[in-house]
Amino acid sequence: MHAGRCPRIKLPKDQRIIGGPVRKPVANFPRNVKACGGLLIEVNTDETPLSAIADVVLRGLSGEVLPRIVCRVMEMLCAAG
Repeated sequence: MHAGRCPRIKLPKDQRIIGGPVRKPVANFPRNVKACGGLLIEVNTDETPLSAIADVVLRGLSGEVLPRIVCRVMEMLCAAG
């Protein structure tokens, strides 16, 4: 997948689940997205090395934060509709 063609990608926090030769490109993906002018949103409970370059930093568990974002976006769409 090419970073320049994808509007959003969710990478797993625990990159140990990604094995073999894919590991390094996956680790570099967020920086590649930024280098290509993409928007980087970090969802994590703790600060990471990517926090400094992220456009948006949301603190919390992705399983809790992301459903709340989806719910709010749906509310906004319904209100605008």
